[in-house]
Amino acid sequence: MEEITVRHQDQDTFAILIRDHLLWVDQPHAGGDAGPTPLELLTASLAACAAHFARRHLKEHGIPDAGLEVGGRFTLATADAQRVAAIVLDVRPQWALSPTQREELHEALENCPVLTSLRASPRISATITCPDGKPRSAAVA
Repeated sequence: MEEITVRHQDQDTFAILIRDHLLWVDQPHAGGDAGPTPLELLTASLAACAAHFARRHLKEHGIPDAGLEVGGRFTLATADAQRVAAIVLDVRPQWALSPTQREELHEALENCPVLTSLRASPRISATITCPDGKPRSAAVA
């Protein structure tokens, strides 16, 4: 997988370069609102992954997938406002589903790699590469 690069632009605004795509992220409390916050992107990533797997499931089972929506909301931990305590997804197909179809759709969402990655608590590390070109590793979490 190619590297994703995040480059500072101004104040709390950053450009995210993913392959040939450009996204913006910032913190609206800093006076700008050029894009979502990093936690909104986290929730959007999970919702987008769930939408992909939901659409695929609907199509494979002959259920119309047109107009499918997935809403996502997150809440912060009350003791630590720097951590997400919960993410709630609302999968909204545009057609009525039987209880069995709903359960099967719910099971299909369990295959979303963003969901499985979050549940597995991936090991995260960081390397600090200074202008002298000497990398220095540090465990982040």
